[in-house]
Amino acid sequence: MFRSGFPGFFGQQFGGEEEFEEEDYHEEQGDEQSRDNTELYKIMGLEPQADISLVKKAYLKACVKGEYRHPDKGGCPEKFKLLQQANDILSDAEKKKLYDKGGLAAVKKSEQGGGRGENPFDFFFNRSQGQGRGAERKQKMQGVRKEVEVTLEDAYNGNMTTFIHTRKRNCETCDGKGGANVKKCGECKGRGTVTKMVNLGPGFYSQTQQECTKCRGQGEIMDPKDKCKTCNGKKIKDDKKKIEVALESGVYDGWETVYTGEHDEMPGVMPGDLHVRIRIKKHDIFQRKGADLFMEKQITLLESLTGFNFQIKHLDGKVHTISTRPQEVVSSHSTKTVRNMGMPFFKDPYQHGNLHIKFIVQFPKQNSFTPEQIKVLQGILPYTPQKPLPKNEKEFEYFDEYNEHERNTNPEGGRKMEEEEDDDEEGYSRGGGQGAQCAQQ
Repeated sequence: MFRSGFPGFFGQQFGGEEEFEEEDYHEEQGDEQSRDNTELYKIMGLEPQADISLVKKAYLKACVKGEYRHPDKGGCPEKFKLLQQANDILSDAEKKKLYDKGGLAAVKKSEQGGGRGENPFDFFFNRSQGQGRGAERKQKMQGVRKEVEVTLEDAYNGNMTTFIHTRKRNCETCDGKGGANVKKCGECKGRGTVTKMVNLGPGFYSQTQQECTKCRGQGEIMDPKDKCKTCNGKKIKDDKKKIEVALESGVYDGWETVYTGEHDEMPGVMPGDLHVRIRIKKHDIFQRKGADLFMEKQITLLESLTGFNFQIKHLDGKVHTISTRPQEVVSSHSTKTVRNMGMPFFKDPYQHGNLHIKFIVQFPKQNSFTPEQIKVLQGILPYTPQKPLPKNEKEFEYFDEYNEHERNTNPEGGRKMEEEEDDDEEGYSRGGGQGAQCAQQ
């Protein structure tokens, strides 16, 4: 006989999450308006049950014009707060699913476990939510966390990123039964295990549970000819799902959203959740720290002394011209700030951080100036005449370029043995004496 079953999988809770049951909300005592699942769509300017891919665009449009626009655009702060709260729910796949089923009451119950608490929309709807029955905890498949990489441009502008998620799902052909005419195993009565008595010695017996050999622990049996051709009797099959993640402007590295029930599934057990975590790729020019951006810019010595301007192509594609102020001198390794040219604040895209630019001055190469040019520079720039050679000295000490390999850092006061051997092979020694070279004046 063919054994029907689900090999190697069993359900368990992921992160202590509870299943949302729609019927619970119909039994709650509360205002009907709290179960309205269209109001937030009206605030966003969308049709009820609109796809999540439309939410971001609708939010950005509503921020600029309309009844719920941003205060900087002449809108009412309280109404703009409603728009932000509506966007928080409808742009989150899990919350949107709950809202579409049971309105704000469903979202609130999921977040608070059915207890009484303040709803952020209470002041708009002028009602408080009632306390309902807690959702029954059910066995649930283990969830999974997947990291998705996006560019800094995506994080700045907001974008829709997609990926294909592979998971185990109930076979639709056999409805997760494994085939036709599935029967309960008569040997174990559907339990999958049988009780055995083990003789430990004269007069001593032990009772133990063992896997049923007839159904191999599945509790079900069926004729091999009746098994499902799609899943080969396994009850589940591989499934690929296109996942769309709506990124808001200013989304940060490590931001996470949950897609309820979008991971593995098995018969009789709730599907696990898919947790998506955003990782932002390293950028060639900008480094992000919070809402601020940092970059380096090389300039010439002439530019540092006389002023300059240059252009930056920002993350939104716009070109900005950055300039020094009149008669401003920029020192090497100094950092200047351009305000409001950083990242947009997350959940508040009309506020921006700053752009900080570190300037590296490129000095002229050796022997770049003639004696005549040096005299001209000495006449223009602040100049301290060179000190004459002391009477008791016959030559100057000149410095050389720093060389990492010529360091004498042995804690015993000298070089290590292998360094001395290398020196002997080269025919000279870099001993612990003075490392400067002398030149005749």
